[in-house]
Amino acid sequence: MKLKNKLKALEDHVNDERQRFECKGYDAETYFLSYLLLYNNPFNIEAINGAISDEAESPSNSLKAEVRVGDHKFDGKGSESTDVVPMTDNYMSLRNTLWEISWPAFMAAQEDYLDKCDGCMDSDQDIEVASFTRMPAVRFREEPKRKPSIDYESWKRFMKSASKRLGDHPDIINPKVSLTVDNICKLYVNSEGTSIVQHEAHYYLYMSAESVVEDDGEVLCSSRRYFTCDYGEIPSKRKIGEDISDMLAELEELRKAPVQKPGSFPAIFDPDVTGVLFHEIVGHRLEGERQDSQWEGDTFEGKIGKKVAPDFIQLVDDPTKKHIKDHKGRTVRLMGHYKYDSEGVKAAKVVLFEDGVLRNYLISRKPIGGYDAPPNGHGRCDGEEDPVGRMSNLIASSRDPLSRRELKDRLLEECLKKDKDYGLIFEGSSGGYTGTEDDFFKVFPDKTYRLYARDCYDKELKRHFKKGDVQLVRGVEITGTPLIMLNNLVGMGKDYIVWPGVCGAESGWVKVCCVAPSSVFSNMEIKEKEETSMPNPLPKPSTYLGKSASKKDAGGR
Repeated sequence: MKLKNKLKALEDHVNDERQRFECKGYDAETYFLSYLLLYNNPFNIEAINGAISDEAESPSNSLKAEVRVGDHKFDGKGSESTDVVPMTDNYMSLRNTLWEISWPAFMAAQEDYLDKCDGCMDSDQDIEVASFTRMPAVRFREEPKRKPSIDYESWKRFMKSASKRLGDHPDIINPKVSLTVDNICKLYVNSEGTSIVQHEAHYYLYMSAESVVEDDGEVLCSSRRYFTCDYGEIPSKRKIGEDISDMLAELEELRKAPVQKPGSFPAIFDPDVTGVLFHEIVGHRLEGERQDSQWEGDTFEGKIGKKVAPDFIQLVDDPTKKHIKDHKGRTVRLMGHYKYDSEGVKAAKVVLFEDGVLRNYLISRKPIGGYDAPPNGHGRCDGEEDPVGRMSNLIASSRDPLSRRELKDRLLEECLKKDKDYGLIFEGSSGGYTGTEDDFFKVFPDKTYRLYARDCYDKELKRHFKKGDVQLVRGVEITGTPLIMLNNLVGMGKDYIVWPGVCGAESGWVKVCCVAPSSVFSNMEIKEKEETSMPNPLPKPSTYLGKSASKKDAGGR
């Protein structure tokens, strides 16, 4: 369907439905109605063990209706979504789909309104927090992204070759290479007169391989991810080939590495791990709706204007920022960039920590109790779930950044203070997890090293080490509680790196970026990695098919 027809159907329908839902006979009249329509034309290729395992160009879409009854101070909300949206150029087909999801959303809003009324009567309390914030009408049209010319046949050949190269190694299992291209059009209209059209393009190339440690069956994983809004930022195939060599060498090293026992140690996080850490221990806990939820922890609730972190820490979330320079001077696109959020509110830079003092939350159109601040353009959703305050481009920095040498010296100093033979250095991260309801988090580093702080004999490894020696170890997860972790942060570096990705929460999966430098902690807790072992790993086919059979079957035929 042509874009102008889609938009006209949405704009006409929001006006017609508003009048229809104002009819008498219901407990509360409609005061707000909105529609969010997402069209995507993704292309996906996946190769495993030298063969294409998936290839699909599958247009997808979602349509969401939100109805509010009552008024801004006290309302009932209902929403309904569907992924069955007509793809044809037919105005009335889309109008019929809009009608089909609007009515159940309206009835859900009426039910929600009655439930809230009953709750107020039972509690006999006055309404202190409004339900929804008034916003002015906005009209915005963004031009579609220019599609690059992508030679998919060339990519298929390369991906088969890359996955075969990984799979041919005798100690590798589950070699996988995938490429996903998204082209998304977002249309948002509401009864306030807002009408917004935005376009997004994403390119995601992912490679992974696993290996099993013979001694204890631990499953190790090495991966490389290239996630960008700009096709030109995907590395060359030559560079990807070099990364495959690095992955194989990394797994070989990890198979030989000793297991690190749980405990508490001073540690350095590289920029990737620092970015994921701030995302998990701070970012999620500053999302607006969490401050009023009875199911959430109160890590930062009611602490605006109070010191919550070391005074050198600066933290902002900025969806208006499209590019940033890393420590090597390279300009990098930021995945969390957008101009208007999923509620039609203009994106805005938000200062979260200023010299360690909490200044603001990530706010949608749902007001926060006890904190009189307007929405700041962070109400985000995936097109199916209800929007809530979410992160975009989370950027952590230090007022007094340290050099790499100073970070290492600080780590060694902390080791000696705590009478530790060594501290830990974490490099790379495959992500993390947080339980905001109980102040708990995990971060999963790709590689962990011991850095010895003094000459010593390591009884576990039965080896002598000198001050400054480095030892690779495995089997580590970072865990702890957010405020303790923040207060153990004693320095941050200058080596900023962008960690792009997707983040899942109540409102679905959204694109985000973490930007951070290396950091050093006086103390942090590690635990053994959760069970991912294979006690009796199966032998590779090449061990029993014979050399000629392996060659014949190469390529997945």
